[in-house]
Amino acid sequence: MKVDIFSLLSELVAHWEEKEEVLNLLGERIREQGVDFTIEKEPSPFLFSHLGKNEPSLCLYCHIDTPPPYALSQPSYRVENDKAYGLGICDKTSVVAMLEGFLEMKGEIKRGSVDIMVTSDSEEKGETLKSILEGGYDPRWAIVGEPTNLSVVTQHPGLLLLDIYCYGLSAPMAFPSGGINSVEEMMKFLTELKEHLPFVLLGIKGGESVLRVPERCHSTVAISLPPDKDASWALRILDSVLKKPHWMDVSYRILRVENPLKEEIFSPLARIAREKAREVLGEERELAQPGWSEASRFQQNGAEVIVFGAGEPKVAHSGEEYVVLEDVLNQARVLKGIITTLLSS
Repeated sequence: MKVDIFSLLSELVAHWEEKEEVLNLLGERIREQGVDFTIEKEPSPFLFSHLGKNEPSLCLYCHIDTPPPYALSQPSYRVENDKAYGLGICDKTSVVAMLEGFLEMKGEIKRGSVDIMVTSDSEEKGETLKSILEGGYDPRWAIVGEPTNLSVVTQHPGLLLLDIYCYGLSAPMAFPSGGINSVEEMMKFLTELKEHLPFVLLGIKGGESVLRVPERCHSTVAISLPPDKDASWALRILDSVLKKPHWMDVSYRILRVENPLKEEIFSPLARIAREKAREVLGEERELAQPGWSEASRFQQNGAEVIVFGAGEPKVAHSGEEYVVLEDVLNQARVLKGIITTLLSS
């Protein structure tokens, strides 16, 4: 084994906020194996390393950033009952498993090339990958490391993120009937909207003073876009609700639009990945449909892509986030099998 996976995983959990330090740590592991790498700082810090020559090329893509600590979700690594716990551990498992699979292939690439790319802004707007792809990076295949319970995911929903604004009329707290409470109006609007369009309310804020009826309210909602839809579908529904006269004081701003990952039925990459997963696991895991991932960006760029990684999507970013220790090793084994079939056979 070229990487002490669990020791490195512990360090990644502990240094959750120190992005450049974490990338340097990964770079040291790569350098120890005599492999070159680069760390760029714009638009956000990212690491890139390459094995082999020419085409076809495979990209192993993962990220080190994670939401900040809260409640039980803390940057402290611990192992209990064959499971590893810690802040962001589902995402960080893909980092160490991909690094292991990548370094295991040193000297084994017979045709084409394999890259590993580790970014640090996936949980924000993902501007780094967007910039790299727009700059001409063009792999034939991509594997995106996200928690899927080691099932091979070939489609997932898109994402529409909106700020919604509601305006009322301020009034003294002692005479509330003289005003229009913007927070109450916002809740009425969101209730009506949800009858037509499912969404997740991410935040709501209103009121400038505890002594006055709030005049302005702001909420943020996330809308999941089905694989056969795009943002225009959701916006048409939203606009149809807003056309009603009693919502004339409600408006919105688009924060982020991400397309769904559309299934490629005859994808050789997906077929090979499923074969290797069955060989390693003795089964094909139940399909885990995660939320949006940056896989759709690779697909838009023309690459065949799958999402694959250890960890249960339903516990990722939760207070008791964990991965099964054996699944961490199995992820690296499956990745090595995929790379071998694509580039060494």
